[in-house]
This record gives sequence, C-alpha cells and structure tokens, in this order.
Amino acid sequence: MAAAQCGFESQKKFMQYSIVQPIVQMTYVMPLVAASVWNSGANGWMMAYFNIMVMWLRIVVPVVVCYPCTLRTMVLRCSWLFFGIAGWLHLYAPEVCGFLFMYKDEVEGAQQIGFAMVSLSFLYVAACRTDVGYSQLKIIEYTLCGDCAMLAVWAFLQKDMPAVLGLVAIKSVLIKVYQFEFVVIQGIPI
Repeated sequence: MAAAQCGFESQKKFMQYSIVQPIVQMTYVMPLVAASVWNSGANGWMMAYFNIMVMWLRIVVPVVVCYPCTLRTMVLRCSWLFFGIAGWLHLYAPEVCGFLFMYKDEVEGAQQIGFAMVSLSFLYVAACRTDVGYSQLKIIEYTLCGDCAMLAVWAFLQKDMPAVLGLVAIKSVLIKVYQFEFVVIQGIPI
C-alpha cells in the first residue's frame, strides 16, 4: 500500500526491485529446503510446486508491467527465464533438480544439462532482441516444432522421462499455437 502512495517512477522502481526476491528464493533458498520437502511426501511437493508457481508470477508480472512488449517477446522472455533458472539449479543444486523436475533416479550429468539450459537461455535472450515481426515469428515456429518433438518423445517414453518435461512442452505448445493462430492466421494485433 505504501508504493501506491508514491509517484509513477517510484512505483516502477519498487516493481523492478521486487523481482529480485523471488529469483533469490528460487536459486538460493529452494536448494536449502529441498531435502525436507523431498521427504515430506505429496503434500510437501504440492506446496513446493505452488510456491514455485507464485514465485514465477512474482517475476513475470513485474516484468510485464515495467517493460511492456508484444506476446511474441513475452513468450521468448518466459522461455529464457525458465531455462536460465533451471540451468542455474542444474549447475549449482543438482539434488534439487531431481525433486523439481521429477527425475526417476539420481541426476547424472546435471552440469552438462545445466550448461545446455543456460546456453538455450542466452539464445532466447538474443531472440528477444530481434525484430518483433518476422524473426521472432520464425523462432517461435521452429521452437514449436522442437516442443512438439519433445512432447512426442515424452509420450512414447513416459515411464523413463520426467513428467515436468511433458508439462513444460504442453504449456509451450499451447502458448505458441495460440500466438500463431491469433497473430498470423487471423491477423489480430497482439
């Protein structure tokens, strides 16, 4: 309520600084409490995933408010944020990744997975800097093909792959199809 009494520039700074706390919580606090959550059973897992969802919203909403953009750019921003945080966790807290990404066994090669995710994150950052028109559309179309391929592999190897990968692929496919349908086919400006 105090920020509502301030001017626009102060409110914007407040929103920008509010992004830091959930990022620190996801990258530093989550690894510290992962062991207790892992052993707490289904209720603890549900609370952990709910907290991750709330933290994700506490990062994305201020970004949207402070830095307005088109839907294409927002899809790419969410992608680099996901891969950046997931890559960080794979690099510095591989035991957390077993819990968060529902790996069946101990994570083998978590650092390699982390480096690949961080590299993907930087590719999505570069994609955000391209023109909103043709370039971002082509990037989203090709990553949609990759998401569909990952979804097909997940459906085929469901017992051997983490459930979170399937859920992330489904979310990516739905958002990208929605964006492609409304912007490209129907010509509705977003």
